[in-house]
Amino acid sequence: MMGIEHLEPPSVVEDAFKVKKDLWTGKEDPSVSYSRLLQSIQEEVAIIQKADQENKSVIPEISFEAIDSTPTTTIQEIKKRGCVVVRGTVGKEQAERWAQMAEDYVTKDNNYAHEVNVDADKKNFFAESTPQIYGVYWGKAQIQARQHENVAKVRSYLNRLWSFESNDEWSFDPDKECSYADRQRIRQPGNISGLAPHVDGGSVERWVDPGYVEFYKDVYNGNWESFDPWNGVARVRTEELPSPNVCTVFRTYQGWLALSKQGKNDGTLQVVPLVKQSTAHLLLKSFQQSVDSDDPFCGAFEGRQFKILEKYHAELLKGLISIPEVQPGDMVFWHPDLIHAVEREHKGNGKSSVLYIGGAPLCKKNALYVKKQKKDFLNGEAGPDFPQEHKEVDYNNRASVEDLTDLGKKQMGFEAWDTQQGDKDARIKLLEECSI
Repeated sequence: MMGIEHLEPPSVVEDAFKVKKDLWTGKEDPSVSYSRLLQSIQEEVAIIQKADQENKSVIPEISFEAIDSTPTTTIQEIKKRGCVVVRGTVGKEQAERWAQMAEDYVTKDNNYAHEVNVDADKKNFFAESTPQIYGVYWGKAQIQARQHENVAKVRSYLNRLWSFESNDEWSFDPDKECSYADRQRIRQPGNISGLAPHVDGGSVERWVDPGYVEFYKDVYNGNWESFDPWNGVARVRTEELPSPNVCTVFRTYQGWLALSKQGKNDGTLQVVPLVKQSTAHLLLKSFQQSVDSDDPFCGAFEGRQFKILEKYHAELLKGLISIPEVQPGDMVFWHPDLIHAVEREHKGNGKSSVLYIGGAPLCKKNALYVKKQKKDFLNGEAGPDFPQEHKEVDYNNRASVEDLTDLGKKQMGFEAWDTQQGDKDARIKLLEECSI
């Protein structure tokens, strides 16, 4: 199998025919598997659309207070949809305090006004004249939210929806998080620049990296119905092509904490809530004869965000819906392969504000990232995966080590995770591997 170490840009695209020929291991032509997939997508999208038209949502919701007694049927829906709303993760008053702190950090405490270096397709979303996503990582609201005990409990619970144990070894520890410092969003009413549908975390890697190929092997052997999007044992072994502004950690989820009320038409998140079928379509479409030779992976290019284009994925995009209305303190999580977007226009009356907090459980890959990120925290610089603008170096009211709780220090790599009496040998071995 041709891997990333043998393919350097731009040869991945140039060698696309050979890559795909070597990759396909199905007994039947890819069109046979694709035909079954299209039928499934059409049936499922009809269900999604019907619910949306009735002002309902197929996106599952769970309550933080009752998270430990979440029904099996709801868990099955989370795994089918690839996303979930967790109601009341933190109290409304706490979330609103963080909202004020987050806004003060970039307005009252500091003047957020520097040139932004991002891809052209994201330029409007990050525009300095009316910024929506603020390239800050170390505000006290962000730090407090990431290390909050309730947020830790939610991520631990959701991490356990992934498989992580094989042959008496753990691929990651679902109960221990590595703090992946991300940004904050404050979107004003009337703003008309959203984000087009896309998938984060690499693009052509899905066809050439041995870890990704193993993860998607059931799709590539023509049996997409058996594909398990929640196979953490395989997913943790994936590697990304070296490129700027691409997530290089193992994420179980992307996610955010709502700091304001927001829902449909409030300039908020949209998803295609069908993780198995949508992922299979992103891959299988590239094997069809109708694909353009100059775009062999259907919107995926090295070092760029994986764009979900109408010309290739129209059937999927019919299932793109906005999240149900959320309140301050609710959290939203989605699978790293899930197609998502941000509504083009904010038609609501209030600010649409969030702190980006996903899931990055302890594993060797994530521990290595945290080790590098720790220096950035101390210096007030952007983390390794983000635009190296370093806006916060001289910021007032920036968080410091003194603002970290015991849990926060472990998540940030300042203190080692402790072993507990009764811990499995597999967990102890993983902790030793991550002590770097």
